[in-house]
Amino acid sequence: MYSKEENQRLKREFWIGFAEKYPRKWVLYDTKIKDFSFKFFVENTKAQVHIDIEHRNEEKRLEYFEKIEALKNILEEEFISDLVFEKNYTLDNGKVISRIWVEKTPISVSNRNHWDTIFDFFYEKMSAFELFFIEYDDYIR
Repeated sequence: MYSKEENQRLKREFWIGFAEKYPRKWVLYDTKIKDFSFKFFVENTKAQVHIDIEHRNEEKRLEYFEKIEALKNILEEEFISDLVFEKNYTLDNGKVISRIWVEKTPISVSNRNHWDTIFDFFYEKMSAFELFFIEYDDYIR
């Protein structure tokens, strides 16, 4: 078990290692769509790459989600398979968002031997999400 400080240091080293292996600028929050972002997530059981739609206006949030859902076959056949689509995903803080994600398990950020596998997973899946977004952003907007 790591102390809080050791855990923070380990995560900092993880993200530095990822940036060194794949030095590039990711789209992430720079989608030009309010509250529509791409995210990396890793913990001690899994790694995920998300599209999070967090628009405060539920109607607008669902509209963006449904546009991506309408492209589901294209997204899964040409970009990323094994996606999870959740129209009403509840965050730990109780906020409801829409989330589309892909996951890799069992994997742990605490195990340095898993880092290259996680880095490669992040790079492959986020690159695919970004290519999809670039191709279909006019429709999604």
